[in-house]
This record gives sequence, C-alpha cells and structure tokens, in this order.
Amino acid sequence: MKSIRRATCAAWLFVVGSAVAAPLVGVTVDAGRPGPVISKYLYGQSIGGLDGGMWVGPASPVANVRGWRKDVVDALRDLHVPLMRWPGGCAPDAYHWRDGIGARPHAVGTHEFFDLAEQVGADAGVTGNVGTGSPREAADWIEYMTAGGASTLALLRARNGHPEPFKVAFFGLGNESWGCGGDMTPEYYADLYNQYAVFIKGRSGTSPRLVASGGDVAWTEQVSRKERVRDYRDAIGMRSGADAGGDDVWAPALALADAIGRHAAALDKNDPSGKMRLAVDEWAARTGHGGPQRQDALRDALAAALRFHVFHAHAGRLVMASIAQTVNAGQSLVLTDGDRIVLTPTYHVFKMHVPFQDATALPVRVGYDRGNVTDGGAAPMVSVSAARGRDGALYLSLVNTDPGKSVDVVVGVVGARAGYAGGIVLRAGALDARNTFAAPATVAPVPLRARAADGGRLRMSLPAGSVAVVALRETPPPRRGQYGPGPGAVTLK
Repeated sequence: MKSIRRATCAAWLFVVGSAVAAPLVGVTVDAGRPGPVISKYLYGQSIGGLDGGMWVGPASPVANVRGWRKDVVDALRDLHVPLMRWPGGCAPDAYHWRDGIGARPHAVGTHEFFDLAEQVGADAGVTGNVGTGSPREAADWIEYMTAGGASTLALLRARNGHPEPFKVAFFGLGNESWGCGGDMTPEYYADLYNQYAVFIKGRSGTSPRLVASGGDVAWTEQVSRKERVRDYRDAIGMRSGADAGGDDVWAPALALADAIGRHAAALDKNDPSGKMRLAVDEWAARTGHGGPQRQDALRDALAAALRFHVFHAHAGRLVMASIAQTVNAGQSLVLTDGDRIVLTPTYHVFKMHVPFQDATALPVRVGYDRGNVTDGGAAPMVSVSAARGRDGALYLSLVNTDPGKSVDVVVGVVGARAGYAGGIVLRAGALDARNTFAAPATVAPVPLRARAADGGRLRMSLPAGSVAVVALRETPPPRRGQYGPGPGAVTLK
C-alpha cells in the first residue's frame, strides 16, 4: 500500500486503504478553526489568444465593444475574474510600452488592455520589460499608468484618452528571466530587480505589488535573501515544472504541491515574517490533449480543480496564480471560431469555484469506510477542500478522480450548524468528453443530488470522474442560483 504524506489545514488529509467496490468516504469540516484567506487572485487569468480570440478590432463584423469580443467579455464577466495578467509568456521582455500607445489601428496596447480589464471587472497585472528594457522605461510606464496630477506622462495619458490613473494591482519585473526573458543568473537578476524597484517605487502614483520573476527553488532561495533583494519585496513568481502530464490528473497536482512546499520553505528560511509571497504567475493543467487550440476535456477540468485544492492548501504564502491562457491557447477557458464561441470544461470548473475567492480556508478530514484510493493505490480517489465564503456559507470542493467508479460521500460539520445544503456537479460519460462548436454543452454543471443523513450530515453520490461544489448554510439562501434553492437542495435535520 502506498500512502501520500500531504496533509494541510486548508486542503486534504488522505487516509488510504484498499480499494473496494462502491466506496464510502467520510468528510468532516472543522468550521471552528479558520485558516488563512484564499486570495481571490489565485483565480487569475494570464490572457492570450488576442488576435481573433478576444481582440477583433472595432471594425470587425463580430460583435464587439471597442474591439473586444462581446461574447468573450460576457463569459469572463460571469466568472468574476479577479485578475487579468498581460503580457504573458516570453513576450514581456521584448515589449516596449511606448509602441502601444497613441493612434495605432487594430492593435492592443496599454489603453486597450485596461479597457478589457474594466469591461470584465478584473484588476490588472502588468509585466514589465527587464530583458531588453531599462529601469527608466519601466519607471516611465508605471508613471504613465498610475500617476495623477500634471506630470508629463500623466498628461500624455490624458491626451490619449484616459485622464484618470489606471489601477495596477501587480507589476511583474520580467518573466522567465532565467530563460527566454534574458538567460540570467539569480544573482544578476536580483541586482537588476533592486535597481528597477527603486525607480518604479519612486515614480508610482499608487504603488502596485511588485512580483519578481521566478523560476525553480534555487532561484527563489537566492532572490529571497535579504542581501539580494532588499526592501521592495512583495512576491516572487515560481514555475512548478509540472504543467503538462499524460492522462494522470494526480501526478502534476502532487508535483505542484511539492514544488510550492519547497518554495515556501525557502521563503520561511529567508523571510520568516511572511512579508514576501509566492505567485504561480502562469500555470496550466493540460493532460495531453493537444491540437491547435489545445481543446481541453473533462479530465483537464478535474486536473484544474486539484490545482485549486493545492492553492487553497498554501493560501498562507500564495498571493496570486493565473492560468495560461484564457482564449485559444494553453489550457483555454474559451474557444472561438469566427463569430462562434465554446466554453470549455475548465471554464465551468472556474465558475463553480467563484465562492472560494477571498474565502477563509477550513480544515477538512477525509476518511474512509470502504475506500478512498484509486485502483493503482498511488493516489486518493477523492480530494476535498473546504472554506467559509464571504457570504457566510461553508463551501466544499470535491473531486472524484476515478474514471470508472462513483463514490458515496457523507459530510459532517463541527463548530457550526448546517441546516441546508445545495450543490452542482461537473461530469460526463468519459474523461475525454469535451465541448465542441457542434456540441457546446456536452460537459456542463448540473444539480448535485443529495440527501440528509443521520446526525445532521449530508450524503451524496459523486459520479465517476467528476467535480462538485457544495454549499452548507444555516438557513436557505433567498435567491436561486448555483447553490440556492432548486433541484438537489437538501434540508438537514
């Protein structure tokens, strides 16, 4: 028997036994021991697929608002996207911001990006050019975006159509500086970071959080040392090295959990006060389903939900994460073709988890009566994460990773009264099920059927290969919705 030694106050405690048919798993949420806040920015987007996917230009026959596709904007607004990060990948360290302002037909620059963020209702994360840029160029861009009053660059921004300062939540100093962003050593990059940060801070109107370009654990250990990066430290990016897996949804998630743990240990050593945070600034949970648009399947949505559980588990150190990328590239949430649009399974799993944004993580214990292990014995069958949402409800995210077996789950709560439950589940007949332009609703959430069990507990059946989110409340909510009155709602006694 193999066991997984990964237990945290905010995510899961796995008890592994032998696999049997018709497993029964017990879940206990401890509402009396709140953990850290799960930053809403852990559900961010690193945008891509701009040409035709999001940006079509004002003259396009595709319905748009100032050049941005209206159908995509509407879909993203429904996700309550907390953060949009731009530019991403290797582009930032070859991008010069002055090339993207002023009269430029059919192009995306600073003003267009902030217009998109405003339409979606998201905060903005901007990545600056360290590879081919200069401290002055970065400082000027910050002043252009954030300064008020009568500074030269603030007046230039006003002449270009935006008198009020833009809000920049995060500013990244380069991207992948160890590779395509400049092939730097951590020591050299840290010196550059200090130089850039001094001038950026000095020119900021409202200062954004600065994110150092990140890499492996050795990079984090060097860049987080006080003698390396001094008083301008807000966060360090990281790469997990586990973005792409085969068909195994668990292996990349476990690799990510291990990587975050090792990066966090480096910060614990160099920054015991906890001031510096980690940012998984680009991630994807692709499981081997490619193609020009990397069209994802239900399997990828399960992998994404497991990533969310990892993020919740490390909410004390993680401040931001952004999936790469939003449209038509990477692990896309949205696919477009001409004037058509498809919402992927990953889109739906993001929408299901909106209540976890800025929720407070709660300890959860997962045990078994008849099994919580896959047939291979290498990973648990069911993963669970719990939190108290800003609306006061207790939310559970559950993933049944077994592609062939449903599982019965019994949920109990200590430290709070749960009198009402409602939830939704994302499932299909096979893990490779996907939404296409011909069949756009093949994988979509449906009400989760559940019933009351003894002792005020909740009992439900998780279909094979599924993701569910359940809300437990003291009283029923007043409105219908994903977790409101409707099919599958249960009164607990």
